[in-house]
Amino acid sequence: MGKDTTPDLTLGRLDELIRQFRRCMNVWPETPVEELPQDVIDSKIKKLESLEEVLLPKFKLGLGRLLRSLDLQKDATELPTPQFKSTITALQDIEETSDQICKYIQEVFFLSPVAEYNDFHLGRCKAFITGRAFQHTRELLEDELTGYFSQCRAFIKSWKKSKSAAEKARSAATKSKLESTFETGDRLTKMTNNFYQSVDSIIYLLQSSDYEILQENWREAIGTLDENIESLTRQTHHGKIPKSKPIQPDIQDEEIKKRSADLNRFIVLAKSVILLNKLARTLLNKITNDNPKKMTFTLTTELNSETLEDLLDIPRCFTLSLERLTKGVLRNITSNTLYSSEAEIQKSIDDISKQTDSLLVLLGFHLVPFDRQYDRRSIITNFPDWFRTWKEMWYEAVNHFLDALSDCQGEESGSDDDDHHNHNGHNPFNFRDGFSDDEDYYDDENSDDDENSDDDENSDDDENSDDEEDSNGGED
Repeated sequence: MGKDTTPDLTLGRLDELIRQFRRCMNVWPETPVEELPQDVIDSKIKKLESLEEVLLPKFKLGLGRLLRSLDLQKDATELPTPQFKSTITALQDIEETSDQICKYIQEVFFLSPVAEYNDFHLGRCKAFITGRAFQHTRELLEDELTGYFSQCRAFIKSWKKSKSAAEKARSAATKSKLESTFETGDRLTKMTNNFYQSVDSIIYLLQSSDYEILQENWREAIGTLDENIESLTRQTHHGKIPKSKPIQPDIQDEEIKKRSADLNRFIVLAKSVILLNKLARTLLNKITNDNPKKMTFTLTTELNSETLEDLLDIPRCFTLSLERLTKGVLRNITSNTLYSSEAEIQKSIDDISKQTDSLLVLLGFHLVPFDRQYDRRSIITNFPDWFRTWKEMWYEAVNHFLDALSDCQGEESGSDDDDHHNHNGHNPFNFRDGFSDDEDYYDDENSDDDENSDDDENSDDDENSDDEEDSNGGED
C-alpha cells in the first residue's frame, strides 16, 4: 500500500488559500459614485439580504465541517483520525462561499456614494452601513481566515509528527507529540468559536437599524466610564490612601501637614471627576436604553452617513478625553503633584463640554418621541427638557471641578482655612429627579469608613473630603 498523500495535499491547499485571501479585498474603484438609480439600490439590498441570510450562515457551516473533518480530540492521549478528503472538500466550500461574500460586499460598498454625500435616501445601502460591513468582512477574510488556515496547517503538521512517532512505537515521543497535537487542536477550536462570533457580528450589523448600531457603540463607551468611576472611587477611598505620621507625635511636622493637605485637595479633585464620569454615563444610559417598556424616543430614519458618523464618534471622543482626565487625576494622588498645568486641564474640560453640547444638539434635532409615551409634563419622557436639565447639571459639575482644580493650584498654606471648607461644603451637588444613577454602589460601601477618620491628625481635611463625597454621590 502506497503512502497516503492527502495530508500533504491538504497542506498545499491551505498554503494556496492563505496566499489567495491575504489580499482578497485590496481592490478599490477609481472614482466614487454620486448617484444611484433605483434598480441599483434594489440590487444592492438583495445582495445585503443574501449576505445576511445565506452566505454568512453558509460560511459558518463550512467552518464547522472543516473542524469535524480534522477529528479534534477531547482526550490528549488519543490520536485524531482526520478525514483529509472531507477536509479538502470543506476548504473548497469555504473558498467558494468566501469568494461570493467578497464579491457581494465589494459591489455593495464600492458602487455607493461616499459618506460626504447626502445618502439618507439609500437606507441600508448608506456608507454608514456598507462601510462597516466591508471593513468587518475584510478583517474576517484577510486577517482571521488566513490566521485560521495557518492554525489548521499547524495542526496537520503536528498530527503528522504524532502519527509518525506512534508508528515507530516510541512511547515517550508519542506522548509528547500527542500533547502538542492536542494543544494545537484546542487552539483551533477556540479560534473557531471566535470566528463564529465575528461572523455573527457582521450578520447583526446587517440586521440592525442605524440607531441600534449607534447604541451598540455607545455601550462600549459606557464600559470605559464604568472603569473610570471604579478606579477613581477605589483610589479616593480613605482606607486605600497611606497616611504619614510624624516620628515624634508631640512635634508639629509642617511638611507632613503640607503633604496631607495637598493629597486632600487631589482627592477632592478626583471626586469631582467621578461626578463628571457619572453624568456622562447617565447621558449614555438614557440614549442606549433599548427596553421597549422604557423607550420614549427613537432616531429618525432620514439621516445621512455623515451625521451618523458624528453621532457615533462624539461619545467616543469625550469618553476617551474623560479617560485621559481620569488617569491624570489618579497620577495626582499617587505622585502628590498636579499632572499638568491648570490651563491645559481647563482646555481639556472645555473640549469635553463642547463635545457633549454637539451631541445634545444632534440628538435634539434627530430624536423623535413615541407618541404613546410622550408626556410634556414629565422630564422622563420629554427628552428635550431632560437634555436641557442634564446640560445644566453638567456645567454645574464642571464648575465644581474647576473650583477644585483652582484649589490644587492655590496657596498650599491656605488649604485648611475656612474658605476652603466653605467652598467644598456649602454647595453640594445632587442628581435631580429623573436622573438617578443606580450603578453608584461604591459610594455606599465607602461611607462607613469615611466616618471613622475623626481621630486622625488630619481630621478636618478628612471630614471635608467626606462632605464632598456625599455631595458627589447624592444620587444614591
